[in-house]
Amino acid sequence: MALEFLVFLASAPMQQRPLDRQTVLELLCEESDFPPLPPPKPGQWRAVFSERRQSFQQYVASRPIQADEKRKRIIMQPIGSFPGDKKWLLQRGKEYAEIFFDCKVILKEPLPLPKTGWRERQYGKKRWKQYRTDIFLRKILPNCLDPESFLCLGVTMEDLYPEESWNFVFGQASIRDRVGIYSLARYFPSFYGEEDPPARSPLILRRVLKVLSHETCHMLGMHHCVDHPCLMNGSNSLEESDARPLHLCGLCLRKLAWNRNFDPLKRYERLMAFYDKWGLKDDARWVEERLKKVEKFKKKKDP
Repeated sequence: MALEFLVFLASAPMQQRPLDRQTVLELLCEESDFPPLPPPKPGQWRAVFSERRQSFQQYVASRPIQADEKRKRIIMQPIGSFPGDKKWLLQRGKEYAEIFFDCKVILKEPLPLPKTGWRERQYGKKRWKQYRTDIFLRKILPNCLDPESFLCLGVTMEDLYPEESWNFVFGQASIRDRVGIYSLARYFPSFYGEEDPPARSPLILRRVLKVLSHETCHMLGMHHCVDHPCLMNGSNSLEESDARPLHLCGLCLRKLAWNRNFDPLKRYERLMAFYDKWGLKDDARWVEERLKKVEKFKKKKDP
């Protein structure tokens, strides 16, 4: 009986041991997997602004905003009107932020636009209002934070500018006050006098997800990435913004993983499912390749 029992144990299939979180992060964050940024063209962000690389050690030492036992969620606060299916974009943005930052996101009812703090702009026959970001960052959004939230992200369909010398800005964050504001205005072709695709199109959705996650990463203390094509690259134009990827490079992923302490495999699996569901096929394939890398390592480690 003892011999038969030993034979049975020897013939049982071996189960692969799950990789520990640190090993998975090291695999997913290998710098050699991410190509270097090409030299900037005239007018692009890095040609205009000289920014230093923020290392992982510098990021941790900066003591960035983090959730704690009481403040565990993000407030997403619309400001102004969101006509038609633009409300659909807010809901998708909420769902995406919950996956990307691995936390609960509360989508609030829209607040009215401020009555002051704007200027009138004109280009050809087009006239529009442009709102100064500090009106949102100092007077509106700090009041939207509650004891259970560690960040508040405002979103508006109105155009924004940070100060008189600037033409516009896609978004801006105040790390000290734990708030940020971003505009969807320039992500729609109608802003430039062209016909809009449906708000549910992958192009528009991808633009919204980029600015939402980019600005929230800033609120968590992450600087612009100057090493690789990355979600955290700066941009001076819609063309430059469209060119940057929806994913984080290895260094920036390491920073976010340290801050949020998420399971990197589960997060990627959820992101891939989201991309597949809403037609972001290229982004789904990119994540799939990252997951395949981990699976290949597992098989090699435990044949």
